[in-house]
Amino acid sequence: MRWGLGKPLQDVDMPEDEIVYHYFLDLWVDMWFYTFSVGLSKFVILGFYWRTFSLSIIRQPIRILFVCSVVWIIVRVSGQPTSDSKSNTLTSKGHTHLYAMSTDSEILA
Repeated sequence: MRWGLGKPLQDVDMPEDEIVYHYFLDLWVDMWFYTFSVGLSKFVILGFYWRTFSLSIIRQPIRILFVCSVVWIIVRVSGQPTSDSKSNTLTSKGHTHLYAMSTDSEILA
């Protein structure tokens, strides 16, 4: 594997600092892909609702959910992950998981 995925750190023929660096770099890239794929999926579903209910009073809640989805993307991207050097864990400044689940349930409900 590229950075020793699935192996104990002692069994990988690289310095531990380099492995941890590449792990967090890959995790950071995955965060961007996740944020934009989920965010754009929300926009597609809201666009479908917009076209389906074109002459309905439901358009105002669709606008509100669209703004909430934009805010979720901005908060998720601006809450850059940081590395805790003592325990090698990833912590995030923005706790957006509960907000994401609530907007997902509101969009799909």
